[in-house]
Amino acid sequence: MSEVPEDVVANIVSILPVKPLLRFRCVSKSWCSLIDSSEFRKLHLRTSKERNEHQSHPHCDNKSRSVRSVYCSVLWNPSTRNHRILPNSSFENSRKAECCNWIVIYGFGYDVVNDDYKVVKMAVCPSKDDYAFLSEVEVKVYSVKLNLWRRVKDFPYYIRYHQENGVFISGALHWVGNERRESSSIISHLIVAIDLGSEEYRLVPTPEFSDKNFFMHVVDLGGCLCIYCDYFDGHGDVWVMKEYRIKESWTKLVSFVSKQFGYFKLIAYSKCGGKVMLEQADRELLWYDLKKMEKLEKIKIHGLPSFESTDDMFLTYQEKNICLESLVPLHGVGESDKTKHKHKRR
Repeated sequence: MSEVPEDVVANIVSILPVKPLLRFRCVSKSWCSLIDSSEFRKLHLRTSKERNEHQSHPHCDNKSRSVRSVYCSVLWNPSTRNHRILPNSSFENSRKAECCNWIVIYGFGYDVVNDDYKVVKMAVCPSKDDYAFLSEVEVKVYSVKLNLWRRVKDFPYYIRYHQENGVFISGALHWVGNERRESSSIISHLIVAIDLGSEEYRLVPTPEFSDKNFFMHVVDLGGCLCIYCDYFDGHGDVWVMKEYRIKESWTKLVSFVSKQFGYFKLIAYSKCGGKVMLEQADRELLWYDLKKMEKLEKIKIHGLPSFESTDDMFLTYQEKNICLESLVPLHGVGESDKTKHKHKRR
């Protein structure tokens, strides 16, 4: 292998999953240096996205910890099992002391401008009038590269669903929002984004809706911004934005009677693109055929808890997401890194 150019070796091994790559670091010093290099890590991540073969495994998080927790303290790479403990961050909102039911919402994504990973943390202090869209939202951004929190401009809109994480698409985190105003009688269905490079807010155009009496949720579907509209009359529409921020690129993927599912979340496309994976009622996973417009078989995942009773459902309530394998390091103050430095000193 010593006669094979390093760039050729890198291109060959970049198609491998993370687990064997971590073992191959022991082959030689040159292989270890190659696999640990930032250039190879970026190459491997690009290859994983292009091949899309490591996106077939849903990753489960306990929603009560990952979304509703007041303090979010661990970033974790499940592929390398490396983690970092984030420094404490206190909010500065003047109403915080008066607000007994304030809520924290999170988002995580990659800042391509500064080659950095960032956590967005928003503290929502609901208005005293539960029917008014007047909540104050203080925002802080954590930089993995700098290992610090910074306060940015307050979120300029009302966040419709306090239990949902920000959805990362095209360098920005997205939430469903509404204009901040005294009356909640009119719903505007906005998609609000914060660009992780500039840390500025923007609105993403939505499709032209003939009927605005629905609940709207935003998700990542195959790397595209996707929305699900759950209408009050019992039917639902799924829209996909083929070209980011291009209003005319919105395409209706499927329409169906939402009562056949109850609440559901879109997870991923199948490899052939003819089916989508759904999480139904926060419990089970199933395939939906886009051409036949019907449910297919349920998806069984080894180790995923079953939901045979109401009590089990409450105790094991989980949120399922797609986990893309990567070698992205979390150098800094995490316990894994501390252990590594101790070994180096020895």
